Amino acid sequence: MSDVPLGAFLSGGVDSAYIVAAMKAVGVAAPKAFSIAFKEEDYNEGPAAIAIARHIGVDHVVETLSVRDLLELLPLYVDEFDEPFADSSAFPTMAVARLARRHVTVALTGDAGDELFGGYHYYPLIESLARTRDWPQSVKRLLQATLSKMPMHKAKLLAGALGPSTRVGIYNYLRSFAKDFSPLVDPDVLDRTGSSNDVFERMALGFAPGLTSAEVGMRLDLGLTLVDGYLQKVDVATMALSLEARCPFVDYRMVEWSMRLPVEFKLRGRHTKYLLKKGLCRYLPPSFVYRPKRGFGVPVAQWLRGPLRSWAENLLYDDSLVSRLPLEKARLRELFRLHTSGARDAHPLLWAALMLLCYVVRHERGTDLPPVASQRAA
Repeated sequence: MSDVPLGAFLSGGVDSAYIVAAMKAVGVAAPKAFSIAFKEEDYNEGPAAIAIARHIGVDHVVETLSVRDLLELLPLYVDEFDEPFADSSAFPTMAVARLARRHVTVALTGDAGDELFGGYHYYPLIESLARTRDWPQSVKRLLQATLSKMPMHKAKLLAGALGPSTRVGIYNYLRSFAKDFSPLVDPDVLDRTGSSNDVFERMALGFAPGLTSAEVGMRLDLGLTLVDGYLQKVDVATMALSLEARCPFVDYRMVEWSMRLPVEFKLRGRHTKYLLKKGLCRYLPPSFVYRPKRGFGVPVAQWLRGPLRSWAENLLYDDSLVSRLPLEKARLRELFRLHTSGARDAHPLLWAALMLLCYVVRHERGTDLPPVASQRAA
C-alpha cells in the first residue's frame, strides 16, 4: 500500500496481470496500469494489455514505441546503467517508467513471477535435455550432426544443447548469448577468464539435494539472473525517471513459500506457471491467461536488419573503436553479416557487443553515439 499515487506496469502477460488484478482485489484506490506497445505485430502486447485492463476495470494508459523512441532513450540508457548492460528490455522498461511517472510516483511490477513459478520456456526444455545425458555418445553425436546441418535456426540451437554433459551445463547453454556462435573475444582473454558455467556449477553445489533439472534452472535464475539482471534493470530504469518501483513477488514470504512448492505446481509437462495461471483465472477468462508468452522485449532482431542497420555498422566498422576491446573484428563483422542476411538470428550476442561498444564511446571516448540515418524515416 502507498500514501502516494500508485500504478503498475502491465505487459499483457500473466505476472503483471496478476499484480494489477491483486491491486483491484485488495481495494487500491483508483489503480492505474501503464503499457508500452510496438508497431511490429509479433512484439505488440498493447491489445492484450488493453483487454486485461478493461476486464479488471482499471485506468489504463498505453504508449506505442517506435525506433526513434528507442534511440532517444539510448544515451540515457548508456549513462544511467554506467556499465555494459545488454538486456534490450531495459528500453521499454525505461519507456513505461517515463510514461508512468507522468501520472504516479510509485509503480508495481511483476518481476520474479517467472523465476518463482517456472515461467520460462527453457525450464521444461532443461528437463527434457537432461534425460539425454545417459544416451550413448555415438547416438548424440549423430543427432547433433544431423540437426546442425538443417537450415532452421532452432535446429542448430538444439544441436548445441545436446553437447553439455551436466544439467547446469545445459542451463548455461540455453541462457547464453553466445550459443553455438564462434567466440567474439580474443582466445588469450578467454583462457584466463572464468566461465559462466563455472559460476553456475559452484552456486548449484549449495542447492538442496533431489531437485529436478528444471528446479536447478529456476534457482540459478532466482539467485543470479533476477538479482544481477532483471531487478537491476528495473531499479536503474525507474530511478532514472524518478519513479519508485516495487516488486511484490520478491516479498520474502512469497519467495520462501514458492521455494517449498512442489515442482508439479509450477510445471505440468510443457505447461509453465501452472498454479499461477490457475489463480489468475479467478480474475480473468482462461483465453486471456493461456496465451503464448512474449516477454517484455523489443524487436531488436528486425530493427538491426532495417532502421538500426546503418547505426550498427558505424560502430562495428569503426576500427579504432573495436580495437580498444579484446574482440575478434572479423568474427564480429561476420556475425553481423549472418544476422542482417537473415541466415541466422544472432541479435542477442550482436546486441551485447553493440552495447559494449556504446559504453566505450560514451565513457572512454566521451563522445556522442553515432547518428542513425534512418531515424527520421522510422
